[in-house]
Amino acid sequence: MEKRPSGEIEIAELLEKLDKHIVNLARKRIPRYTVRAGEHELEIDELAQQTRVKLWLALRKSDIANPAGYAGSIVYTEAVNMQRRFRSMDIVSQRVGEQLRTNEMQDPTLDIEQRESMKACVTIAAQAIRALPPCQRRAIICALKDARDDTFPLLAALQTLGIDVESVCWPEDKIAVQRMRASLTVSRKKLRCFYATRI
Repeated sequence: MEKRPSGEIEIAELLEKLDKHIVNLARKRIPRYTVRAGEHELEIDELAQQTRVKLWLALRKSDIANPAGYAGSIVYTEAVNMQRRFRSMDIVSQRVGEQLRTNEMQDPTLDIEQRESMKACVTIAAQAIRALPPCQRRAIICALKDARDDTFPLLAALQTLGIDVESVCWPEDKIAVQRMRASLTVSRKKLRCFYATRI
């Protein structure tokens, strides 16, 4: 059996030390609501593995002053690529479904107009949610994360506006949950009124 060069041994040891950190970074970058049910852990594993490989290749090329920080950059970039892949797969499957149902091609101009219109609606909705008082905003975000419908575009828009969607969750205390649910009712009414004035 060939002995690896000492550099590779050091890299392997460093990657082993950073492994938990890499997995935690991957977990933060792939929110549960962005992937299909039952695939969350698989996607985290895939992102962590891609990060290990890219970090290993980078370390072989040159010394990196802050490998943990560099791993964070890799995780971020790879997570963005994965999210793009998820969205493209959804768009493709949606379009195939539409073709099977209608058995005819839709006008590309209409398709672009619909997408632009949807994007504008999502942006307006995200801005309206951001403008809510903190408790009402948290309640709406929790409800969106629990919803069975595809709420990813709206949650992603909120994340873009600087709201840490992934860290928002229902409180453990039952009384606090009841208060948040009461806030949810109020916030829904506010959002309905907001849309009524926009139409």
